[in-house]
Amino acid sequence: MATKVAAFLAALALGAAAARADVWDRGTDNDNDTGSDNEIVHGISQVHDLGAQAGVADEDWYPLRLAYGRSFEIRVEGMTGDVTSGSNAPTVDLLASDGTTLVKEAEDVTAFGRARSLRFGSTSNGAVGYTSYFVRVANAACGTSCTGEDEYRIRAYDTTLTLPRFNNTNGQVTVLILQNPSSRPIVYWAGVWTSGGVYLGSHAALVAPYATSVTNLSTVNAGALNNQSGSLVILNDGPYQGLTGKGVAVEPATGFTFDTALTGAPQ
Repeated sequence: MATKVAAFLAALALGAAAARADVWDRGTDNDNDTGSDNEIVHGISQVHDLGAQAGVADEDWYPLRLAYGRSFEIRVEGMTGDVTSGSNAPTVDLLASDGTTLVKEAEDVTAFGRARSLRFGSTSNGAVGYTSYFVRVANAACGTSCTGEDEYRIRAYDTTLTLPRFNNTNGQVTVLILQNPSSRPIVYWAGVWTSGGVYLGSHAALVAPYATSVTNLSTVNAGALNNQSGSLVILNDGPYQGLTGKGVAVEPATGFTFDTALTGAPQ
């Protein structure tokens, strides 16, 4: 009987150790620096720990290739008590491709000051390509005292919105309606393309907290979109699903309207 109890307790110990292990820290090809292979893409949701190793505080690195004309939110949440002290710990930083230059620091998601959010985008100006970054999670409150039980969850969301169709031709005019249901201002940048994929320019503006922005697309950029039709790709610095809206094609001669909802990346 004693042997069975000992075997059972040993199995529990092994199971607990396996559950706590951060698989990205195992082996020599780990996520502790710019050599990390743990690429951030839309929809990623992972649990990591910041357990110190050999007296060295842990850092988790994530490469990100952000396509031009897209925006993203990286959210770090679900932290266990020793990871955060409420004083911006841990740090969540967006770094340039050199792994050194700080591009942006994360903001608090709420006034409670625990969950952190990085929100950023990359305008295209008609070019096709991407910008390389790293996201680094480091400087946990527990420092070199952190163990495998000091965990957090990281999530990533593509926050880009698209309007599949606008039409400022044949007597129609399209109005872009954007709503900001949050308590923070949101800046957006709309790249405009013809149905054949030719870049027509861009339009940028700010939507105040809880406000609705209504923009006649035929009047932006000194009327550059008159007699044009196509689509919009809208990036923004708001949270995922933090900006909603639609395009309304109005036909003044008949009074008809044609609504096209903005779409975003699904969860």
